[in-house]
Amino acid sequence: MKNYNPLISIIINCYNGEKYLIDCLESIKNQTYKNFEVIFWDNKSIDSSSKIFKKIADERFFYFLSESHTSLYKARNLALKKINGDFLCFLDADDMMKIDRLEKQIKFFLENNDLGVVYCNQEILNQITKRKSIFIKKNDKIDESLKILKRQSATILNSLIKKSELFKLKKYFNENYNIIGDLDLLFRLSKNCKFKYLNETLVTYRLHQNNYSKFNRDEEIEELDDMMSDFKSNDLFNSEELKTFQNTINLRKILNLIIKKNIKEAYKDINALQDNFLKIKLIFYLILPNTILKRLINF
Repeated sequence: MKNYNPLISIIINCYNGEKYLIDCLESIKNQTYKNFEVIFWDNKSIDSSSKIFKKIADERFFYFLSESHTSLYKARNLALKKINGDFLCFLDADDMMKIDRLEKQIKFFLENNDLGVVYCNQEILNQITKRKSIFIKKNDKIDESLKILKRQSATILNSLIKKSELFKLKKYFNENYNIIGDLDLLFRLSKNCKFKYLNETLVTYRLHQNNYSKFNRDEEIEELDDMMSDFKSNDLFNSEELKTFQNTINLRKILNLIIKKNIKEAYKDINALQDNFLKIKLIFYLILPNTILKRLINF
């Protein structure tokens, strides 16, 4: 295995991503691990994204233009049909990875053949405030499925995935979702293969005004409720997962009420929580003006 250098497919789904695209592409081109391919799926962009991508003079970078504009998760499923690697990862056009990201993550697969996903920590860069924060604050010793439902472990950005494990799933990304398709996919993967955490910050998620989920929080909550119903009806949740995910949804709903300044409803839901420390924290959020609140939370 020492001389085995498997091909890694890096999927970039892009729709009008010109603003940060060059940073994304350069972070890939400069990787210390060289055996990769880039599958760039242009979802009918009308900006300069295609011109920027085509300036990269590298035979490992492949451009594909969608026949029509589709949802993100349909675009990702279409891009998956183009990959040639035994391992894959996803990078949005506004995100970046550290120079040794691929080298460090693939090493775990070469040393442990039973792994399905290796994920690292990720930096969150608030493009407005320039504030940086770390996504995974602590690595709890609980089942990976629970950590995913708590939104504190693997994401589609920080994960390197073994293709054979992904292709065992009955379906890849759920095209009924616009926001939580990553969460849905990773949870289903966690029920079928082994995850490994690499405690290093190797990728950067850029938080900015154009992030879809920032302006569609009600839609995200609707999708979370739908995922809850779907997984309950198909017996994919055990009792602990069910409780954990319900707590996650409740917290998202409270944060949404706080951002909307729906004080009465937010306070009622906060008061129903069992965690006193969390109650105090959320009440503190409740009295803050939104300009300050948005600097403190990444929701």
